[in-house]
Amino acid sequence: MEIRRRTFLACLAVAPTVTHSKRANATDAGLGDLDVREVRLAPSSSASPSPFGDAFVMATPTHLAAGERVPLVVLLHGLGETVDTRLGMHAWVDRYGLASAYARLCAARAEAPFRGLAFACPYVPNVTKPKTGQTTGGILDAYTRFVVDVVAPRARAEAGVRGEASTTAVAGCSLGGFVGLELFLRKPEAFGAFAGVQTAISAASAKAYEGRISRAVAAAGPRALLLETSTQDPFRAANAALSAALRSRTIPHDFSCAPGPHDQPWLRQSGTPTLLAWLDARLA
Repeated sequence: MEIRRRTFLACLAVAPTVTHSKRANATDAGLGDLDVREVRLAPSSSASPSPFGDAFVMATPTHLAAGERVPLVVLLHGLGETVDTRLGMHAWVDRYGLASAYARLCAARAEAPFRGLAFACPYVPNVTKPKTGQTTGGILDAYTRFVVDVVAPRARAEAGVRGEASTTAVAGCSLGGFVGLELFLRKPEAFGAFAGVQTAISAASAKAYEGRISRAVAAAGPRALLLETSTQDPFRAANAALSAALRSRTIPHDFSCAPGPHDQPWLRQSGTPTLLAWLDARLA
C-alpha cells in the first residue's frame, strides 16, 4: 500500500531543533533528543578479530519518562562507508541525518505523536567483494549471526529498549538495504519489521525476493515491510518491481517513492525522516 503522506509532510515542514553539542556537525544537528555513543563489544573468542568491528554506535532517546522503553532499530549504512569501520558505524548520525530527522519528528505537531526509537548502528562490510575463500552468502550468514547474537542483545542490555521481536526492526540504505533484507530473510523470527531505503537490488531479482519474503512471513508470521525509494534512485525500478510482486501475492507492505536522487542530502531531507516516522508507527 502507498504510505499516507500527510503526517510525514507535516513532519518535514518543521525546522530542525538545533542543540549545541561537541558531537554535532554541519550535516546533523539536533543531538539533544538522542544520546549518541560508541558501545564496545567483548573481544572475539577466536584468534582473529571480528571482520565487523569491535564496537557499534548506539543512539538512545533523551526525552523518555523514567522506566519508559522503546523499540530497537538496527540501522545499516551504504557502500560508501564500507571502507572504514568507524566511518560506517557513524554514518547514520554523521552523514544520513538520523539525529536531525529524529528532532524534527519529535517537534512536529502531527496527528500521531512521535513516540521514540533507539538505534544500533554497526559497521556493514562490502559483501559484494568477498575475499579469497569467502562467498557473499557466507559473509551474509556470518553477519546475520553478528547482528542477531551480538549487536542486538548488547544494545538491549545497554539501553532501555524493548526486547520482543515485534518491537525490533532491521533497516538499511542502499547496500545496507540489501544486507538488511538478506539478514531479515535469514532470521525473520528475530525482527518485527524490515525497512529498505533505496535498497540496492536488481529488477531481475524481484520475483525471487517475493518468493523468499512470502516463505519468511509464512514461517514467522506477518511482518511490517517498507520499500522506500525516490524518483531518481537507480534502484527505483527494482524496488517498484518488488512492490508489484508482493502486491500480486497480497503480501502487506508499504511503498514510498518521493522526489529526489540517490544521495545523502535526499536522505537527510526526506529519506531518513520518512523511515523514522514509518518505524515509529509500525513497531508496536
